[in-house]
Amino acid sequence: MNETPHYLVVHNKYEETEKLLMSIAKMNGRKLPDGVMESLKEDEEEALTEKVKEIFKAPVLLKRFAVFLYLW
Repeated sequence: MNETPHYLVVHNKYEETEKLLMSIAKMNGRKLPDGVMESLKEDEEEALTEKVKEIFKAPVLLKRFAVFLYLW
């Protein structure tokens, strides 16, 4: 059983992701668009920076982060 494309991208398994997407496209009688892997990599990097920004925007999360940092 194959992993989902989302799981593979999150775990930086881009070659496996591309193979899986190509097989899915082939099963659906479609062609994988050019540059789809590059856009997936960029989207993943943007998502990570957004998560970090959210920590500093929410006061509760910022307090928890500071406590954990101090305890560590």
